[in-house]
Amino acid sequence: MEYNVLTLPIDLITGNYVDIRLQLPNGQDYVVVSKKQVTVPVSNGVYLSDTIQMNLTEKEILYMSCAIVENF
Repeated sequence: MEYNVLTLPIDLITGNYVDIRLQLPNGQDYVVVSKKQVTVPVSNGVYLSDTIQMNLTEKEILYMSCAIVENF
């Protein structure tokens, strides 16, 4: 799956762990996916700072889909 709705930290590097959170306008804050290790891909010897790779379970993919729908 590819997602283009995530905001990534500037200093993210391969091996870091992230939580993907959903923050609603009413102040509610939910953890959608927790403690996932990321890989920052390399293209022509340059890290792609706007792209990450994560291994998600089927359940986590469904959580992401629901969070994206809820966000919009």
